[in-house]
Amino acid sequence: MGFDRIARALGIQEDQLTRALPFFGVYTLLFVALTMADAIAVTLLASRIGASALPQWYSLTAIANLVLIGAYLTRAARTDSGLVFGWILGTVATLWTLAWAAAQLHDGIIPLGMLFVTREVALTMILMHFGTFLQDYFVRNELNRILPVIYAGGRVGGIVGGIVVGSLAPRWGTVNLVLITVALVLVAWVAVQRIYRTTAHRDEPDDPPLACPSSGDSAPSRITSTRRFLYQVGTVPLLGWLTISTLCFVGCRWFMAYQYTAYFEVHFQDEAELAVFLGRYTQVALGISLLLQLFLVNRLVRWLGVSTTHLLYSLAMMGGLLGNLLAAGLPMAVASRFIEAELRFGLRNPVHQMMANRFGRSMRILIRGWTLGLLIPIGTLIASAAIASLLTLGGAAAVGIVGTLLGLAYVLAAIYVGRAYQQHREP
Repeated sequence: MGFDRIARALGIQEDQLTRALPFFGVYTLLFVALTMADAIAVTLLASRIGASALPQWYSLTAIANLVLIGAYLTRAARTDSGLVFGWILGTVATLWTLAWAAAQLHDGIIPLGMLFVTREVALTMILMHFGTFLQDYFVRNELNRILPVIYAGGRVGGIVGGIVVGSLAPRWGTVNLVLITVALVLVAWVAVQRIYRTTAHRDEPDDPPLACPSSGDSAPSRITSTRRFLYQVGTVPLLGWLTISTLCFVGCRWFMAYQYTAYFEVHFQDEAELAVFLGRYTQVALGISLLLQLFLVNRLVRWLGVSTTHLLYSLAMMGGLLGNLLAAGLPMAVASRFIEAELRFGLRNPVHQMMANRFGRSMRILIRGWTLGLLIPIGTLIASAAIASLLTLGGAAAVGIVGTLLGLAYVLAAIYVGRAYQQHREP
């Protein structure tokens, strides 16, 4: 009976909650590791490298994502999702171990940059495939309800990760915490394989593909399939505006990340002090994000609709960029970190997935590959080049002005996404 009350409080059915718990557990484990890796990378970048080097590492992150996600998409089309997930987690554990080993052997910029790049690549690959993995076990209508609950595991994991970093960094050394993240990823790998082998798949009818006028193939080749998808990007308003808004979001995210990292570099003179601060901040921020995701997101969607809820995040992003321009300081740096990281996971990502769920299953998989495998790396490359150029030409003030204008563009794109979402009709 208590379990039923919990399910009602979360806005889902008891059966859905029972089936969602193993996935919640895996997501929790992964985000303990990812949150720790993020705090480690930000601490080491701000204290040892400096924010001025961030654009070049942003670019390397984008290139690495393009290569590895390209390999992922090639393999994912021919392999079961559970096996692909194992490949991803094994790759993440290997990359983090190599970054840690390089930092032990050579205490310079390159190993620390490797850690930043591998953390961003790990986040992208795990986020991309986790949604695909869920689609094997939940149908579309269920996903809209259980996504906020499962993704709340990321907030729980983040709180635990923040506690671990804040407690152990001063005693063990910040970089040595990487070994804990590797162990957590390996435990998550075991849990994923257990789900894959013991949980029944659920199939759902798929939407028929939108035909491309230039191709009448009944069994299209990869080139034809690509042309068909690009045709849909240009002709389906919802897909087109999702593409534009994603590019705007990526640019805003990296501008904001540069701004708060630059301020942390100036404000905190000691690596251990910054690590402890980020650990404590993460606990509070993710606690707020957890409550938001568990008890508010579904209600906001019911009260305001998916479109307006999606718009709220873009308004917060623009407000943070404007605040950094007009009132830069520790409060705005902390607020920017919350908007760019915790609020992104707690509000933006679940609602964005709800919008993508307007499409059929096969189309949703293509959209995830398009977004995470191409749009985000391209947006990252453009943002890194823009930040580097602006720092050379006009300094931090120029970054602030352009960032605010980019935030405005993101709000406008979100408005058009909302309109397209409301007007979209399934075939």
